[in-house]
Amino acid sequence: MQVNRAGLSPPSQFKRYTMVQRPVHMNAFEFVVLSSLRAAQLMRGCTPRVHSTQKMIMTAQLEVAAGKVGMLAPALPVPVL
Repeated sequence: MQVNRAGLSPPSQFKRYTMVQRPVHMNAFEFVVLSSLRAAQLMRGCTPRVHSTQKMIMTAQLEVAAGKVGMLAPALPVPVL
C-alpha cells in the first residue's frame, strides 16, 4: 500500500458513502432539522418506518426522503372579533 506525503492512502481505497437526496419541496435546513429530530426518536426506541441496515441518522434521512415522516404545519390562530 502506497502512502502519499499527507499520510493518506490512494483515493481508490477510501470508503464510499451514499448521499441521501432531499425532497425537492423541502429546503436543506428543513431536511436536516427534521432528520435530526427523527434520528433522536429512533435512538429513543421508536420503530423505523423503512427497512435499513444503516445507522440511525441515515435511516432517519431515508425516512424523510421517502416521505414516511414529515412536519406538521403550525395551526393558524383563530381571529377574535
